[in-house]
Amino acid sequence: MAAAYWHFLIGLKVLEGTPEGEDPGASCFRSFLGGVQGPDVFFYPGGERSFGEVTHGEGAFALAEAMKKAARTPPEGAFAAGWRLHLLADDVTHPLVDRWVCERFPRRCACDPSRYPAGHHRVEWGIDLLLLGDDQAAVPLTAAAGALGTIVPLHGLVSSALSSVCGRAPSPEEWRGSVEGMIKYLAIFRRSWRLTGFLGSKGVLKRALYVSLVLPLALAATRKNPQLGVFIPVPPPGDAAAVVAAYTAEACRLFRESERRFA
Repeated sequence: MAAAYWHFLIGLKVLEGTPEGEDPGASCFRSFLGGVQGPDVFFYPGGERSFGEVTHGEGAFALAEAMKKAARTPPEGAFAAGWRLHLLADDVTHPLVDRWVCERFPRRCACDPSRYPAGHHRVEWGIDLLLLGDDQAAVPLTAAAGALGTIVPLHGLVSSALSSVCGRAPSPEEWRGSVEGMIKYLAIFRRSWRLTGFLGSKGVLKRALYVSLVLPLALAATRKNPQLGVFIPVPPPGDAAAVVAAYTAEACRLFRESERRFA
């Protein structure tokens, strides 16, 4: 699967040259980018993880279809389209992330990435750091994160779709908490990696602090909570930029084939 900023990149690439992409301030533009993160929102602090398991489970695409049918306004339709893009992007990128996990952690995985759950998070967020380390890409990607605040009022759409598929839904407070948790988490991620030298200058002192303090503490913590692997990302292979671009293009192609309005 892709982490947050790779999902934003795919969403921005889909919007290039479309009416939705002509005005970054438009409500549909922001709702689409918010929807691009929708299925993952529940995994962040403040969210209910069990809903995240539903949005990524066997009925994930049925849920996306229910959301598409329930949409009544242009922003809701854009949000539902972004939600479907997320699922397609996960299907496209998951094999790549699994392959890089096995290549980066061969002893822990033995060709089975599920044996080292933290490795998935470490590789995913390593890709995000690669994207954020590109000055040209970083500006629109960090700006895209601002779209998340606009999806809080879309609780009714999310609730309707989840209720129709699994018979339960988050309360308005739970949905707001999920969205706000993701906003805060992404900001913390960017700030923490600037402090340790992974975004911006890679000073010797920052690197020493990371290796001597952050890395061992985080490795120990991931034994109990693999998701904390996001704080110890690993750099992808040397040709990663080209590979990520190719997978991004494939996710966009599949989405445009299924969504004529974005073709």
